[in-house]
Formats: sequence, C-alpha cells, structure tokens
Amino acid sequence: MTPPATVITPWDYIPVVTLCLSVAALYLTSVVASFSKANWVTSRGYRIFLFALAPILVTMLVAVFGSRMSRYQSYRISKAGDEARRLENGVFVYFQAHENKFPDGNNREIMKVLIGADENATFIQKNTILSINNKGEVVDPWGTPYHFSLIPDKELRVISAGPDKVLGTNDDLPKHKES
Repeated sequence: MTPPATVITPWDYIPVVTLCLSVAALYLTSVVASFSKANWVTSRGYRIFLFALAPILVTMLVAVFGSRMSRYQSYRISKAGDEARRLENGVFVYFQAHENKFPDGNNREIMKVLIGADENATFIQKNTILSINNKGEVVDPWGTPYHFSLIPDKELRVISAGPDKVLGTNDDLPKHKES
C-alpha cells in the first residue's frame, strides 16, 4: 500500500492570501492617498489599520466558511461510501440473478450491465442517483471513477479513491476489513 498523498485544500492558502490582501490594502491606500487631499486618508495610522484589517477579515471568513467546508467534505465522504455500497448491492443482485457469476469488465461495462438496457433488467434501485462521466463510468463525488475489484469466488468490491483521488491510499472509501 502506498503512503497517503498530500492533499492541498483551499485553507492551506490562507497565509498567502492574507499576505496578498494586506499588501494590496497597503498599495490601494497609497494610491488613494496620492489622489486625496484628506489628512485621514494620507495618515500612517490609516494605512496600518488597513494593513491589519486584511488578516482580520480573512480570519473571520475562515471562521464562517471553514466549518461549512468541513461539513461539505464529510458529506462527500459519506456520499461516496453510500454510493459504493449501493453499487455493491447492485452487483450482489446481479450475482444472484446470474447463477452466482459476477459481471465482467471495467467500470463502464459493469455500469451498462447494472443499469440494464430495459427496465426489468435493472440491478440498481430506481431512486439511486449516480454521477456518470463522459466515458460512461460512474464517478465518486470528487469526479474519479469508482474501482471495481473482484476478490475471486468471494465478492466484488466497489472502491472510491477518496478525496486525494489516488487509489490505494488510506483515504479510499468504503473502508473494508482485510479478509
């Protein structure tokens, strides 16, 4: 198993964004000061205030939106696990209907079999909403195709590469106990 890949999130850029906003605020202050005759705009205290304001605003934005981002990530992780289990259930229904044989092929070919050409041959619940890419593959919430892994004479597992989009790392979903 490969070590987990480093996942860079938008929140990792906060120090850089804060510095850029502070520099931009200082620059804009000097531009405004060059066109203004008002003493308060040209004062050093006003520029220091604006320079300090940018990090405070970024911190407030992180506090407000940070929890929403983590909830959204939790939702995507939950959705990927749920979709993988629904696909595994569809494979199991197919397995039972076809004399204990698993569907053959890659993601696209298996999806064609599970979705079925006619309504009576559908092995996935009608209300299941899945994302399909332009290649006809079912994809996880991060846009990576699900991996169908056959364990000979045992089961067919459906695995999402997870948030890092790399298969075989610690964040793959759903987590299966080694058999």
